[in-house]
Amino acid sequence: MRKKQFFLIFTLFSYLGVVLGQNTIGLPAVINYNKQLYKGGQQNWGITQDENKILYIANNEGLITFDGDSWQLYPLPNRTIVRSVCVGIDQSVYVGGQDELGYFTPDATGKLSYHSLYEKIPAKYQSLADVWNIVAYDNKVFFRSSFVILQYENDKFTYHAPSSEWEFLGSCNGRLFAQDNKEGLYDFTNGQFRKIANQTSLPTGIPVTAILELSTGEGLICTLSAGLFTKTRSAIIPFTGSRNFSGNKIYAATVIDKGIIALATTNSGVIIINENGELVQQVSTAEGLANDNVLSIKTDHEKNLWLGLDNGLAYITYNSAIKQIDPNRQKGSGYSATFTNNKLYLGTTNGLFATEVERLPDLSFSKNPMIKVDNTDGQVWKVGSLAGHLLLGKHEGLYEVNDYKAKTIQLGEGYWNFATLAENATIIAGTYKGLSSYGLTGNIVGREETLKGFSESSRYLTVDAENNIWVSHPYHGVFKIKNAANPIYEKYGVSQGLPSNVDNYIFKINRQILAATKEGVYKYDPSSKKFTPYEALNSVLGKISIRYLQESPRGNIWFVHDKSVGVIDKQSKKPQLVWISTLRGKILSGFENIYCIDEANVIVGAEKGFYHINYIKFRAGLQPLQVQVRSVHIINDKDSLLFGGYFAGVNDQPIQNRIPSIANHWKTIRFRFSA
Repeated sequence: MRKKQFFLIFTLFSYLGVVLGQNTIGLPAVINYNKQLYKGGQQNWGITQDENKILYIANNEGLITFDGDSWQLYPLPNRTIVRSVCVGIDQSVYVGGQDELGYFTPDATGKLSYHSLYEKIPAKYQSLADVWNIVAYDNKVFFRSSFVILQYENDKFTYHAPSSEWEFLGSCNGRLFAQDNKEGLYDFTNGQFRKIANQTSLPTGIPVTAILELSTGEGLICTLSAGLFTKTRSAIIPFTGSRNFSGNKIYAATVIDKGIIALATTNSGVIIINENGELVQQVSTAEGLANDNVLSIKTDHEKNLWLGLDNGLAYITYNSAIKQIDPNRQKGSGYSATFTNNKLYLGTTNGLFATEVERLPDLSFSKNPMIKVDNTDGQVWKVGSLAGHLLLGKHEGLYEVNDYKAKTIQLGEGYWNFATLAENATIIAGTYKGLSSYGLTGNIVGREETLKGFSESSRYLTVDAENNIWVSHPYHGVFKIKNAANPIYEKYGVSQGLPSNVDNYIFKINRQILAATKEGVYKYDPSSKKFTPYEALNSVLGKISIRYLQESPRGNIWFVHDKSVGVIDKQSKKPQLVWISTLRGKILSGFENIYCIDEANVIVGAEKGFYHINYIKFRAGLQPLQVQVRSVHIINDKDSLLFGGYFAGVNDQPIQNRIPSIANHWKTIRFRFSA
C-alpha cells in the first residue's frame, strides 16, 4: 500500500512539474508555434542554426527551416522522423532519422537538396533504428544510434560499437564524449572511444543528456533523472551547487551565456540556472509555454532560446531588454506605476500590487513576491508619490497608501490624476467631474475643496512653474486655471496657436508646458500666451501625431505615436529617434503610461500587465537588420523557381556570386526576403 501511495505521489509530482521557488517579476516573452503554422509534425527533436541565422529543426515529418519570415518542410525520402540535425564544417546540414542519415546542401538553383548516405553503410550496420545525435567534430561527422556510432570522413564511414548500447553523444571543451548504458562515459582519443576513469559517482543505466562547458573549464554533466554532475580534469563528481535538480527530468541543456545554463525538462519546462545551481528563471506553462515537455533546446546567435516541444515549437526572448510584468498573473491591464521606498507599485484593472525589489541594476530580475495592497480592489487609474504621500486614484475615490495598506481619503468620485501646488502644500486632483484640492498638514492630507466653475473630466493634468494648473480633454480643449483658491479659467485651441481644437494632450517636460497634437509637439510661450511648434522635438519626430510624452531622469523623451512607443534619445550630440517596435499594438491605447525610474528601468503600461524596458541594454543592442533574399520566382501560368535562398554553402555569406539572365517576356517576378 505504501509503495502504491509513493508511486501515485511521484507520478502526480512528475506530471505537474517541479516548482522551484519564486520566479523573477519580469519574464521574457514566450512565442509558441503550433504545427499548423510551421506545417510539420507535432514533435521537434533537435534544433541548430547556421551563421546566417537560419534555423534547422529535426521534426517528425522531416527537416524544417525558419528564416524569421517563413517555414519550409523538407521530408526525407522514406518520410522518416528526423531525430537529429547538425551543420557540418563542410557547410552541409546533416540529419538522422529512422534507418536513414544524410545531408542537405544547396543545389544549382540555391534550394536545399537531400543526399542520402544510407547506401554507403554495410548491411551489418544498416539496422540503425533511430539516429539520436549528430556531432561535427575535428573535420568529421559522428552519428549515434543505440547500436553503433558512425564516423563520417572523406565520404567514408568508420564504426564504433558499444559494450551494450550507446546512450549519448556530445562534445564539450574540445572533446567528444559518448555514454555506454552499462560502462559509463567514454571520450574519443586517437581514433577510438575509451572509457573515462574515476566516474563511480555517475550512475549507470541513467542516460546522460548533455555535457556543457563551465566558465571554470570543467564540464557540467546533465542526466535524465539523476540530476547534475561535474567533470573535473581527473574525475566525475556529484554537482556541489545549491540544487542538484534530480527531481526534474532533464532531456537537453544549453549554455545561454557565460555562467548561465538552460535545462530543458520533460516535466517543468525550461529551468534557467547559474553555475552554482541557483534559479535565475523558470519558463513553463504558467509563464506561457504551450507545454512543459521540452525535447530539444538551442541558444541562438542573440542568446535567446528556441525550444522543440513535445507538441510544437517555442521561442523565449531570454536576452531581450524587454520583459513582461504581470502582477500575480492577474491578466489585467496596467495603468500606472511608481517606485518609492524601494518598493515598486503597479496599478491595474484588478487593484494595486506592490513588491519590495532587490537591489539590482535591472529590477525585472527581482524575485520578491507581488503582494496585493489591502483595500484596493477594482480599477486603479493612478498611483504616485507627492510631497511624501503615496496617493492612489481609483474609480471609487482617492486613497493614501502605506506599505501594503490603503486608507480612504475620499469616496464617491473617480480620481484620474494628481499634482502639487504651492511648494507641495496643496494637492490638486483631477476627477471625473473637475478638480479638487487637498491641503497638507504634516503627514495628514486635509479635507477636499472643489474648484468651482470647472466640471471637465481632468485625466491629463499638470502644474507649471507659476502654479497654474493645466488640464486637457481630447475632445473639449486645453485649459489653464490660475489661482486655485479663486480660479480663473482660460481655454486654448486654434486661436491660441494649436493646430486643432481637439486631440491635444498637455504635459510638462523640462519645466515647459507642451501639447502633444496631431501635428507634432507644441510649446507654450507665457509671454505671448500662445502655442508654437516645438522645433527641438519636431525636428526629430516630424509632424506626426503624438498622444503621450514623458521625460526620463537623464532627459530622454519617451512618447507614443499611433500605438507605438518611441524615444528621443538626447545622450548623443544630436538627438536620435529610437522606436521600441516590440511594443507596437501592445500598449493601452488612450490610457498610455510610461514611468522612468532610471534608464535601466522603464515601466510601460500595457493591455496585459506591464513591460519593463532596460533601455541601456536595448540601446546597446540596436543593430541594422541583415536582409537576405530567400527566394525568387518567375510567375506565369505556373510558378518557376529561379533562386532558392542559398548562394553557396549554408554558412557562406549571402552574397550573390552569379547573375541569372531573365528573358524580357517574363513580366512578373516575385522576390521573398527576410531579416
